[in-house]
Amino acid sequence: MENTKARFGRFLNFKFPSQCHAAMTRYQGDRQDEKQALNVRYPSFNDQPDETGVTLEKALTQYGEDAFTQYGDSQWAKTKMNMTRFVKRQIEAEKITDLSHLDANAIDRVIQRIASRPNADTKQSRKAENPKPISVKTAGNALKEFRFFLRWLHRSDLPWRKPSDWDTQAVKIKMTDQERVAKISARQVQTYTIEELKTLWTYATPQTHLLMILGLNCGFGAAEISSLHRDELMLRQVHPEAKVLNLLTTDQDSWIRRLRRKTTVYGEWRLWDITVQAIEWRMNRNKRQDNPHIIQNDSGSTITEKEIQNAWQRINRSIMADNPKWVKKSFNKLRKTAANFIRQGAGSEAASLFLSHGKPSQMDVLLEVYTDRPWGIVHAATANLESRFKLEKVLTMETPFPAVVKKGGANISLATIEKIVRMAAEGYRTGEIADETGVSTETVRRWLKRQSND
Repeated sequence: MENTKARFGRFLNFKFPSQCHAAMTRYQGDRQDEKQALNVRYPSFNDQPDETGVTLEKALTQYGEDAFTQYGDSQWAKTKMNMTRFVKRQIEAEKITDLSHLDANAIDRVIQRIASRPNADTKQSRKAENPKPISVKTAGNALKEFRFFLRWLHRSDLPWRKPSDWDTQAVKIKMTDQERVAKISARQVQTYTIEELKTLWTYATPQTHLLMILGLNCGFGAAEISSLHRDELMLRQVHPEAKVLNLLTTDQDSWIRRLRRKTTVYGEWRLWDITVQAIEWRMNRNKRQDNPHIIQNDSGSTITEKEIQNAWQRINRSIMADNPKWVKKSFNKLRKTAANFIRQGAGSEAASLFLSHGKPSQMDVLLEVYTDRPWGIVHAATANLESRFKLEKVLTMETPFPAVVKKGGANISLATIEKIVRMAAEGYRTGEIADETGVSTETVRRWLKRQSND
């Protein structure tokens, strides 16, 4: 049965045909104008304009500027800029220049290109005969950054909106056969072994000893160490909330209590004796007492994440000079190593609290609403880890933090120095030691003298 609205429309068209035709023409013209105007901002329409006049390069530049406005001149902002530059190269490789070209098909092409892991754009890769592809982790971070850019672009004032026929989907990143074989192991996370920690400690400088200890005692990465503030440190104090948390504590205990910068999640750690020794050594050497950050370099500036990474690379190079088979791992693997020990000894919840993750209990999402976090299990677990390191002699040295640190480093490897000392103790002559170790007799005398003075 025909409804009232339809009958009324037929009546008007019968009585006033010319007026109805003119009104319909105006209506269709207005709709077409409106659709064309919307195409500038919503390129999901089929009749979108060929060019918007805004290039992807301009959009990515503005995206980077917004990142610096949000995060400041931080390492996180620099990392985002590096990843944005990588994404830009992948977009350019697909010959996408104007925003109007960034349709659903183009987005999928960029995603598939990144997921296939193109070759790394580094000096070593460009010189190599068989350049290596970017790592799986780098590819995942690049995909994440590209999606961040698309979301930002959709919300920006630039003439682009997410195509209606495109949506975020899970992407499988390509892996090589060697990488798949390497993952066939019970160890799913790359960490340091006890023996590797001993080696690192032997080759480390006093400053790097401090960095190692903070990584193992508190699970700190480079970002957490560089941002460590004096207000977050409590030396030789009873825990202020000991009764509430049911903690056994004395005035000889020391603590770090802080919000993790990345997630603003609260975390606290009871410090080992050697950690307190390391922090006090550093604070006594700091040239700028007006600098609120604890870990400073020798010039008094707050140590940067890049300086921490460079120091770690120097240790690895020294070890590899003596042991070419040494497997180099990043500094932040210390954080994973400590968390792995904590999880094995005290469970997943303790490890999650140790790492300052947001939700330590995944089984009960409402548990955070009703209960306090059990920090006691974390402090007990780190105390057990300290005892294990002492038992296995991991962090052992007579003077890991000397009052006077000699400037400059050895121009021969640690293994060579140890061999010189050992041969001298066994009664070999200076010339014999020099011939055996491949150094001059003066170098042998200098190191033997230094060892006797120490």
